[in-house]
Amino acid sequence: MDLYLVVGEKMNIYQCLIALHAISLKEIRRFLRVWPQSIVSPSIHLILYCIIFQNLAQPLQFSTQSIAYIDFISPALILMGVITASFDNSNLSFFNARFRHTLDDQLVSPMSNHLIIMGYVLGSLTRAIIVALIALAVALVFTQLSIAHPLIMFITIVFSSVIFSLLGLISAFFLEDFDQLNIIPNFVLTPLLLLSGIFFSIDQLEPSWQWIYHVNPLSYLIDSMRYSILDHQAPQLSSIFMVSLFSLIMLYGVTLSLLKTLEND
Repeated sequence: MDLYLVVGEKMNIYQCLIALHAISLKEIRRFLRVWPQSIVSPSIHLILYCIIFQNLAQPLQFSTQSIAYIDFISPALILMGVITASFDNSNLSFFNARFRHTLDDQLVSPMSNHLIIMGYVLGSLTRAIIVALIALAVALVFTQLSIAHPLIMFITIVFSSVIFSLLGLISAFFLEDFDQLNIIPNFVLTPLLLLSGIFFSIDQLEPSWQWIYHVNPLSYLIDSMRYSILDHQAPQLSSIFMVSLFSLIMLYGVTLSLLKTLEND
């Protein structure tokens, strides 16, 4: 890929960094203005889950290990907050830019479409990391967790955030009004999350039901996040990260194609 396609044919590197900073900072300021909803709300959900399941914190038997139930579900709940925050942030922000026609100003500027996409993704990634840090701090209050593999946890959070930020952008292209913002979260994202093994282990499922777990792509990200904190049942990390990278590239290409279509309309 030629450099000028990424940074903009009429802009130098310094100008592109300023543009990228401006878009991402606008996104960060936007979700910080509603911090009780965008930042605190996922942590409150985690606190409620912890309180509810604290009485169910019976050891789950995994071969030779015993893991308290609250410890088992906490890493997945943290990642659930990351995924929903990333999707909601880019989905709402990009649709709002389309609705108010502020996106038109960005499209006619010297910025390349790559910079526009990266700006929105960076804003969502920032929100996701803040949500993850707060959720992790809350989880440490209710559990005995310790991060076994910090790098794996960071990579999992970044991959999950970027992938669902791009999905949020793609979804925003097909929305016609604000009433449709919750269609994908309610009818697609929530069922996938609940069936991804957040609250159960695949060992507890009947063989006839285990296919639901295996065909759900979120299950593998949940496994990676759970392993990074609990050091339990190591998944095939190389395969998970390769598939995640491939998915990220494909989704980025789709987003770029849709943005070019919008630019030509």
